[in-house]
Amino acid sequence: MVVPLPPSPCHDGIMMMNKTSLRRHLRDVRRDYVARMSATDRARTFSILPSPIKPLFAHRPVVAGYAAVAGECNVMTLLGQIDALGCPVALPWFANRSAPMQFKLWMPGTALSPAPFGGGQPEDAAQTVDPAVLLMPLIGFDRAGNRLGQGGGHYDRLLAQHADAVAVGVGWSVQEVTEIPTDPWDIPLDHILTEREWITPMKVST
Repeated sequence: MVVPLPPSPCHDGIMMMNKTSLRRHLRDVRRDYVARMSATDRARTFSILPSPIKPLFAHRPVVAGYAAVAGECNVMTLLGQIDALGCPVALPWFANRSAPMQFKLWMPGTALSPAPFGGGQPEDAAQTVDPAVLLMPLIGFDRAGNRLGQGGGHYDRLLAQHADAVAVGVGWSVQEVTEIPTDPWDIPLDHILTEREWITPMKVST
C-alpha cells in the first residue's frame, strides 16, 4: 500500500551549492518533512521490502544496514525481513570518532551499544565482516546515482576498497535534487530506495 504523502518536488530551483551548503539545506528539508508526517505514516514507511530489491538477496549475501539518526530513514524493519531471508546482517562499527568504519554482524532486534556518532552499533566482540550489499543513509541524491553523505567519506573509502559491493542509498523523496556536486573520489550508487520508489540510475559508458 502506498502511503499518502504530500507532493515531493525535486529541488530544481536550487542554485548549484557547494556540498556544505547543500547538506545544511537538505538536512533542514529532511527534518521538516519528517516532522510533518504522522506517527502512523512514519511507522509504515520502509516497513515492507519492495519487490525490485529482493533479487539482491537471492544468494544470501552479507547485508549492511545502519541505525538511523536525525531524521534518517529507519531501515530496522527491513533488516529484520532481510535476516528472515537468510542473509547475515551487519551494521557500521567505529572504535572511536577518528577510526575507520568497519562492519560487524548484528542480529536484528538485539540491543545496540553506544556509538561514537550516535545511533548505536554492535558490541565490540561481534564478528567483523565485509558486506556484499549496503543500505546507506543519504543527505541527498540525484537521478544519476550521486550521493551526498555526512561528509566523512566513510562509505566512499569502503566502496573504493570493495568495488563489487552493491550500494543502495536510502532516503526520503524530498532529498532528491537535480544534480549533486561531485568530487573525483565520489562513487555513485547502484540503486536508490525512497518511501515512494525504487530507482536504478542509468549507467553511462565512458
